[in-house]
Amino acid sequence: MVGSTGLRGLSRTPDRVALGDIVAGIGGTPVNNYDDFYNTLDEHHAGEDVDVKPLRAGHVVTVRLPLVAVQ
Repeated sequence: MVGSTGLRGLSRTPDRVALGDIVAGIGGTPVNNYDDFYNTLDEHHAGEDVDVKPLRAGHVVTVRLPLVAVQ
C-alpha cells in the first residue's frame, strides 16, 4: 500500500507515550540499523521522491516522500 501521510513520530496521550514509525526500508533496500539508514539516504539527493517503508502498527507500509535539503 502506498500512502502519502508521511512518517509518524512519537505521540503522547494523558496516560502513555506511543512509539511512531520504524523505518524498515528505503526503496528496495532494507534498513536494519542507523548505518543502513544513513548509507541508503546518501545514495539519494534533495529533490528526489523516495519510497520509505515504515513499520507501522505491526505492518510495513510504503509512503512516498520528497527529500529536502536542511539548511
